[in-house]
Amino acid sequence: MKGKILFDLLLSHGNNPDRFYEASFDGEKINEESLKAAKSISKTIKRLSMGFYQEQNGFLENSVLSKAQKFLIKKGQFI
Repeated sequence: MKGKILFDLLLSHGNNPDRFYEASFDGEKINEESLKAAKSISKTIKRLSMGFYQEQNGFLENSVLSKAQKFLIKKGQFI
């Protein structure tokens, strides 16, 4: 399957404009030259991402996020 892959770098970049990156996938490998910051991320994608981090909140502990941001995510709030 070919398409685009969206990377959420929240844990390493925090909730910054460069949080999401995208790259093309040709069905076998990621085209590294296509990697770029994603410009527009829908609320649906952000909601899915927050749901993942809420359920898998162990990942938050070793992230660059502040205590307040971690608390909000654990409570299911957008940051």
